Amino acid sequence: RPLGTSFSVAETAHQMAAVSDNSATNMLIARLGGFETLNQQFKRWGLRDTVLRQKLPDLDGHNTTSPRDLAYLLTLLDTGHLLGIRSRDRVMRTMAECSNTAMLRESVPPGADVSHKTGDIGFVVADAGLVYTRKGRRYVAVGFARRPYNEVSAATYLRRVFEKAHDALDTQFPDAAVRSIEYPIEGTPLYDEFLDAMLDKSPKGIQSRKEAAEKRLQKQLEKAGSTQ
Repeated sequence: RPLGTSFSVAETAHQMAAVSDNSATNMLIARLGGFETLNQQFKRWGLRDTVLRQKLPDLDGHNTTSPRDLAYLLTLLDTGHLLGIRSRDRVMRTMAECSNTAMLRESVPPGADVSHKTGDIGFVVADAGLVYTRKGRRYVAVGFARRPYNEVSAATYLRRVFEKAHDALDTQFPDAAVRSIEYPIEGTPLYDEFLDAMLDKSPKGIQSRKEAAEKRLQKQLEKAGSTQ
């Protein structure tokens, strides 16, 4: 459009969410007060890893977030802790128009609704959103995959993980069924990245893992002593 054209906040947000327009994202960052203001707000919301450091496109990954932060943010949004019902529903409708359907959107069967946002900076691809199943259940789904630069199989991998999660969570007993989801093979770099992303990194979580490791070591020593 011609230089100097004005855009509404709604139109700019739509371009950011639907087609990942970097210029639209930068415009909204500026409109909302810039990096420092937004980073302070992220902390107030309880986001631990989400930090804006430079304008988009951020091809080197200086801006950061995590699966935990995105899942937590989507939960706050869905439960009405960030916005009123009308504003929340408007955000959900905008996210439902995301044009990249290759991962979370294609992982669910027809009739399920998805409001989501994808991310792609070459060496990482991601998708995060809310899924409303045909059976009336809803859940948050977030996936990150590190990959060789622009490797398309990473998106396929995430879609398959999302498919298994949906199959499990849309059953009659989702808490039991979710244990059947296949995660990355243990011992591979992808497994280590997945595990690191899922770990509770709070002091309580770290202490709990330390105690569990000590118990495993003690059992190994007792077992070794009993075989002598």
